[in-house]
Amino acid sequence: MPDRETHLLVDRLLTKTERPWIHDMLDVYVRQLGPHHRRKTHTQEMVGLIFLKSGGDIGALISAEAHILADREFSRSQKILRKLLNSKRR
Repeated sequence: MPDRETHLLVDRLLTKTERPWIHDMLDVYVRQLGPHHRRKTHTQEMVGLIFLKSGGDIGALISAEAHILADREFSRSQKILRKLLNSKRR
């Protein structure tokens, strides 16, 4: 998964503002569940909650969606890399 600094960098690039509280909300279960935390918090319901909590800040919505997308694509690229490495070992 991308680390916190990566998520904050994406915030700055997309919205010019860091929103660490969003990443705290989305990763609240990461210690207990590891990568499976996404099943609980990386949902459209959570994005909606973040948007409401932010007072309707479109930047918060973008930040939450970007966080989820970054985690998803990071995992997807790791799976592809593992398959490639395993196929070369055979």
